[in-house]
Amino acid sequence: MDNQSIELMLNEIILERGVPRNIRSLIEDSISLLESEGEMEEKIAHITSILDDASGDPNISPHTRTKIWNVVSFLEEIGMKRLSRLSGFLFSDTLCNLFLPIRVHRKLLIFKKLTVN
Repeated sequence: MDNQSIELMLNEIILERGVPRNIRSLIEDSISLLESEGEMEEKIAHITSILDDASGDPNISPHTRTKIWNVVSFLEEIGMKRLSRLSGFLFSDTLCNLFLPIRVHRKLLIFKKLTVN
């Protein structure tokens, strides 16, 4: 379901008339990456990076930039949901030291060490 939603959002951007060719090419690369084999977390990180670069292009319209940011927000939401499921499984059994994910900034995951007495 998530892949289809992401692909639909990206195709909507591609079909707009005012999207420059280089941005269209980056978005097409993102779609092909989404359809490729591999871990979803890695794909999300890579696509987010590609779209972040695309949103910085001075030749795109503010409307297109906003649509790209919406896709990035959706990808980050999916990534956080996957991370919370993973962290709930990995970190709930530790009694002495808990490493809790507190923030994801781009590809960097920051953990906070919580000591339980």
